[in-house]
Amino acid sequence: MPPRQKRELDADIVVIGAGLSGLMYGIVAAQKGYRVAVVEKHFKPGGYATNFARERQRYVFDCSLHKITGLGPEGNLRNALIRAKLWDKLQFYFYQQLSCIVVGERRYDIPADPAELRRRLLQWFPQSRVGVERFFEDMNTHGRQNYMFARMALGEYTLDRALLERSRKLSRLRAKQYFEQLFADPDLVLIFSTLAINLGVVAEDADALYYLHFAYTFLTQGAAYVTGSSQSLSDALAAEVERLGGQVHLKERVEAVNVVDGAIAGVETRTCRFRTGNVVATCAPGVLESAVRPEGALGAAFRAKLASLELGYGAFSVYLALDVPPSEVGLEQSEYLLSDTEVRELTTEERQSDGRYLRLPLGITNYHKLDPSLGCIVVMTVLDHPARWFELEKAEYKAEKARVLELLLARALRTFPRLEGHILLKEASTPRTNQRYTSSPGGSAFGFKAVPGRNVRFLQRPAVRGLSFCGTWVSGAGYEPALCLGFTNATLLPDVGASARSEATATALLDAAPAALSRAAVAARLRHPLAAVG
Repeated sequence: MPPRQKRELDADIVVIGAGLSGLMYGIVAAQKGYRVAVVEKHFKPGGYATNFARERQRYVFDCSLHKITGLGPEGNLRNALIRAKLWDKLQFYFYQQLSCIVVGERRYDIPADPAELRRRLLQWFPQSRVGVERFFEDMNTHGRQNYMFARMALGEYTLDRALLERSRKLSRLRAKQYFEQLFADPDLVLIFSTLAINLGVVAEDADALYYLHFAYTFLTQGAAYVTGSSQSLSDALAAEVERLGGQVHLKERVEAVNVVDGAIAGVETRTCRFRTGNVVATCAPGVLESAVRPEGALGAAFRAKLASLELGYGAFSVYLALDVPPSEVGLEQSEYLLSDTEVRELTTEERQSDGRYLRLPLGITNYHKLDPSLGCIVVMTVLDHPARWFELEKAEYKAEKARVLELLLARALRTFPRLEGHILLKEASTPRTNQRYTSSPGGSAFGFKAVPGRNVRFLQRPAVRGLSFCGTWVSGAGYEPALCLGFTNATLLPDVGASARSEATATALLDAAPAALSRAAVAARLRHPLAAVG
């Protein structure tokens, strides 16, 4: 049977990946007059920001973590959504309380108001007063400046160079070490270490500056859940791309990114052949590299640097549908984080065994409180890594997934015993599930691991003309970074008049665009994953 004839299409820019970065990039680029095509292998847009339903849509499960930061009056994401004319198209549930951290029999409610959080910490841990004050000072200076690099790339923030020396020191220090230097009380170390699950890291691995950046946006810049699940956000973005004249092609796995004489010459997907001189890759760099033709066009140095980066964590999630609202079985708040009861790092053996499920923070989200229309839904999540998930045969894999589900459920029942007998439906996903639907190597849900000294600057200057990388694989994970990176990179593009648009003109303009990213050079020199905008 002869191969199917592919459609021939023209585009000024082909965006690979219809996750939040790619969709936001497509919106802003289309607003500037570019012909944009966003291609995605999955049958729905969003990447990790998707959902799935069971029992004829009776229960809707959000696939990813539920907090979106930066939505307060001064938040970067709110600013980006307003400027991209998206703010009024979305509805948010704003948190008054961010989490309840459970350490054995002790519970610590974490409010969304940073002043109230500071007051409570000083009340709970008076012996750590000096450390608490230092943490908030570091967060509001070094954390804030790192957060504002997104504005600096747009020429809207002036760097305070007096902060750079300590920022560099913080970037070389692991977050857990930083907490232990500051706080005299072990429970306070556990509280801040446990919150790191929202960033997709464990405090033993992540650098302190990365954590302070997260803390600044998480604690001060407004956190919310998007009504209708994260899929409603992704669908709204995809619809806006198309409303502006762009294209969103789903179920289109990229088969080849063609390079001729060191420049992008086109993109081939399952059913389409795009004539384009520009590709924006929001997928994992390794996925893009494997699709480039001829092989090796990105160079041996690129491949070696890529191989030196460690994949970030994926997640093991348990999805539960209950026969009563979660509040009736003790889950009154929107989120609980079950923490370990002792301050020590996991051993190598624990990281490779059930120890990670029993000792890493276990997040329990009451989605019914966030959006009752989704059903009586509870989702449990623990960070995970590939381990043996990709080595198991189908039957072994299913059995292991069921075993770990029950292990985590038993852990939750020790804190919330009234859940017993009220579970109508339970399902689980693993890093292997994540890779299947997102193509993220190893099922990483958080890009590359944010360890001290990590250097991803080479992704800002690929050897192929017309190629750029954008998104959380370049500069850190999460809803806000993903959306803001797409917004910032596309905002740096020059405007193109619709009547003057041509492939040659667009290529020349885009080739000139990377020079604008030099405003992020200081950020990149910090060797910080969220700093290198672009």
